[in-house]
Amino acid sequence: MVDHTNPDETPEPTQRSRRPISLTRKLAFSAIIWLAVFGTPELLLRLFWTPTGPKTPAVGTRQFVNWLSRLSEDEKTAKPIYRSDPKLLWSLDPGTSITSFNHHFAPDGEKQSINVTINDEGYRGQSLTTIDTNSRKILCLGDSNFFGYPLDDQQTFPAVLEATLQKHCPSQNWRVVNGGVPGYTVIQGWLWHQQAFRDHKFDVLLLSFLNNDAWRQPQHDLDLLSNNSSIVHTLGGLARYSRIVNWLESTFRTPIPKSKFVPRVEKKDFVAYYRRLIDLAENTGTRVMILDYRAYDQYAPYSIALKQLADERRVEYVAIAPRIAAAIDKPETLAQYPTQVEKVRRRWGTELLNERPYLWYFAEFHPEHLNEVGVALLTDQLKDSLCKESE
Repeated sequence: MVDHTNPDETPEPTQRSRRPISLTRKLAFSAIIWLAVFGTPELLLRLFWTPTGPKTPAVGTRQFVNWLSRLSEDEKTAKPIYRSDPKLLWSLDPGTSITSFNHHFAPDGEKQSINVTINDEGYRGQSLTTIDTNSRKILCLGDSNFFGYPLDDQQTFPAVLEATLQKHCPSQNWRVVNGGVPGYTVIQGWLWHQQAFRDHKFDVLLLSFLNNDAWRQPQHDLDLLSNNSSIVHTLGGLARYSRIVNWLESTFRTPIPKSKFVPRVEKKDFVAYYRRLIDLAENTGTRVMILDYRAYDQYAPYSIALKQLADERRVEYVAIAPRIAAAIDKPETLAQYPTQVEKVRRRWGTELLNERPYLWYFAEFHPEHLNEVGVALLTDQLKDSLCKESE
């Protein structure tokens, strides 16, 4: 049989060719797949699962910011004064003003309102831009003790120190800037100083970092700061808004035992960053004074190291706790501060104050932050030294 098929002819297709899938359909299919794999679980978890707190408490992280915010937020709007900061871990939110209250009072005591004002430069109280250039300026660079937790704007250490100096040595136009940020270590303080205050000339620099530096947590602050600047950390932070990510972390992350916690700042780094701040101040002719607010006995090695550095650099070092202890042993001291004493009495009640006389000077049951009386006493004790230096 002869094959008459022409090999050069293209055979007709046995089936019709497929049409290309449009972009719209591709996007629709992708959306369906995303909803099936991620959207539905995310929705179910948001409806039926409540995230729990981190298994391992971490001070230098967003958890600490959230904890701080609950202690300092507007009563009506729940507006916090803190924000996450890639360079500092967290910072105060510029231009924020809230009316909150002192969380520390007796069950039958007075719940007292406080105002907290963060200026447009991102620190509490008056801005450097409003201060006369001919004024004598003091920068209080530290943590919550300088910031003034849990006190009203007018009762913070910087505010009361300025009023005391203006009254005691009126020939000098004193202005005191509040550079304190709750929770900060000396490393954060150094970075904050470089960002906000380095270009300004101060006559006196008061430094107060210690309790947060010695606080133990899963990672050193230097490691957290290093990780915080990476793109991976930024993307990870965004991912944590997902309830799926929250659930996975809660379910599968193994908590770090407290036995493996480390200080937020190693003692050698603690001294090194204090030394940086002292060097910078001396290079600009600024007097330095260190205030040690140590609140826990186990932090004593940091106090010892700080006192040794102060002696080495011939910097005035003021240990706060012994001064307050001496005042507690002399009840007549309270007579010097009748307005502040009455406010503290209403907060705690006479019976509790008799049981715990340290509450006349400290703001909470564990003596860590000074109250209105403690701040007034401390500024009175410092005024002579500061005024004499300026003459």
